[in-house]
Amino acid sequence: MIPKEIRLTNNSAYDYVATWSPFGTQILFSSNRDGNLEIYIMNNDGTQQTRITTNSVVDHFAAWSPDGSKIAFVTDRDGNFEIYVMNTDGSGATNLTNNPASDLYPAWSPLGTKILFSTTRDGNLEIYSMNPDGTSQTRLTSNTAGDYYPAQ
Repeated sequence: MIPKEIRLTNNSAYDYVATWSPFGTQILFSSNRDGNLEIYIMNNDGTQQTRITTNSVVDHFAAWSPDGSKIAFVTDRDGNFEIYVMNTDGSGATNLTNNPASDLYPAWSPLGTKILFSTTRDGNLEIYSMNPDGTSQTRLTSNTAGDYYPAQ
């Protein structure tokens, strides 16, 4: 049987960039329902929608670690877009890419040993790799076109 579509969120806000947890039990998403873009978590049936970031700035583009213990995300809490990592309850947020460029679209490697991301530090968007603690940031692409949305 083909599953029926069901609506998981129901408000006048902008809810977007939904991402399944590694085990399929929860979903991360971004929403401006509380005034600015924040990251929320909910059960896979739409229940228990909980805001896990609380800032006056933008937090979005969240990505689960493969073991489900961490969330990488994009925020401009330092004045420009950076990649941070936090616990699944929103605690322990740590800046991984502290630099003046815009760092965007984090994606964990399948084993959780690397995080890929796009950055403007070379003049246009290029894809970089780094360790989950932010060390060993390495450029992977180099061309005149923008490179967006790295994936596992």
